[in-house]
Amino acid sequence: MFFVLYCPHLLDKIFTFEKINIFLFFLLNQIFRIFASEIRQIWNMGRKIKEYLSEMNAQEKRFGALYHQAALQFGLPECAMWVLYFLISSDNPLTQHELTERIMFPKQTINSAVISLAQKGYLELRTVPEKRSTKQVVLLPEGKQLALNTVKKMRTAEERAVKALGQEKIEQFIALHDEFMEQIRAELERMHISIKV
Repeated sequence: MFFVLYCPHLLDKIFTFEKINIFLFFLLNQIFRIFASEIRQIWNMGRKIKEYLSEMNAQEKRFGALYHQAALQFGLPECAMWVLYFLISSDNPLTQHELTERIMFPKQTINSAVISLAQKGYLELRTVPEKRSTKQVVLLPEGKQLALNTVKKMRTAEERAVKALGQEKIEQFIALHDEFMEQIRAELERMHISIKV
């Protein structure tokens, strides 16, 4: 104390040092709070991942079941329903290859559904003039009528659902669905599992 009284310039240094300590204390305290909050979020997310995945998978199953039940109501095999759905929804005739890309069922299953519908007089296969090996799947009048009485109703319900949700929600739904799928694909590729969809 005696030394400080006779050396006043040291007093300023002590107070400055004290101020720096207080500043550092508050700074570290804030950093710790932010860090603790981040850890809590990561911890909570880790605990909830299982719940999220369980609910998302259940939603996908319910979504699939909705269309499966619709096919039963229409008296159609599910793959045949999707063939009619995409044909009636498209502005232009589709090839068998395009149907396979859209329906995402095994090629053999789709070909069997197309042949079955053709045998019943609902559609026919037409050769594309420029590509002899490519066949277009074309709805015949009876097939159009069948589609209007069945899958067109489903399409109308979907369109009304989209309108009810509104543009913003639908765009978010599409974007999030795509983003989630891409994340899964990226994670699978990191594990050397290549998926082409």
